[in-house]
Amino acid sequence: MGHFAIVNADKEVVEVITGADEELTVPEGYSSWEEYYGRLTPNCTVVRTSYNTYGGVHINGGTPLRGNYATKGGLYDDVNDVFYPKKPHNGWVLNETTWKWEAPTPKPADENGKSWEWNESTETWDAVLDENITVE
Repeated sequence: MGHFAIVNADKEVVEVITGADEELTVPEGYSSWEEYYGRLTPNCTVVRTSYNTYGGVHINGGTPLRGNYATKGGLYDDVNDVFYPKKPHNGWVLNETTWKWEAPTPKPADENGKSWEWNESTETWDAVLDENITVE
């Protein structure tokens, strides 16, 4: 089965639908499945997406499709033909190889039950202790 993102005029993904597999014949009168599904979504564009693509890599070793699997609320860059999420924090930068947002400083490694959470006000990573771990 195929997956298709419905993209509005602001290039925001408003919905992701499951549709026909690309190997199936497109109905008569349509040049592509995107055009076929597009008839149902006036003022929007329909773009195929692959749930096997993340960070510019196909998880099964195939050819990646459009940077990342489209997600509702995410964005579509029609110039680069990629999907990516909205910017999570002000200082983060979009990596145009992986199409993922990156913090201005790398996230520290998890150790001794600590995980890390981005602190927007200080623009640093704060340690968060896992409640299930006892530190002696």
